[in-house]
Amino acid sequence: MSLRDEMKAGLDRARHTVADLAHRHEDRIGHGLDRAAEFVDARTGGKYGTRLQAGAGKAKEAVARLAHEDERDTGPARGTDPSGAAPGTGSAGSRPGGGPTRTPPSGDDTAPRPDGPGGDSPEPPPAA
Repeated sequence: MSLRDEMKAGLDRARHTVADLAHRHEDRIGHGLDRAAEFVDARTGGKYGTRLQAGAGKAKEAVARLAHEDERDTGPARGTDPSGAAPGTGSAGSRPGGGPTRTPPSGDDTAPRPDGPGGDSPEPPPAA
């Protein structure tokens, strides 16, 4: 067995161990993430409360994905949507490579700003 194969096997065992621990302790990990977010929120005077809650939510989603990894392995193969269609052959809401398209945010973020770089304001005269 080559060193590369041994490394892959070791990493695979570690991934399964972490997934098993996440599955067994998912609720405790989530509680700890919530407590950490509350602690930091209190220490920063609530300045970053929304961001902290969003970050804790994303972290809990990641733990849930890891914890339920084995359940996902029995689902459809990667690169196909649940209907069994090949990537890029889905409905109008799909993009090549699978997954939904993202709707751009409302408003034109590429428009020049009057007071910023690329804006319509004249540049200040050069220093003499």
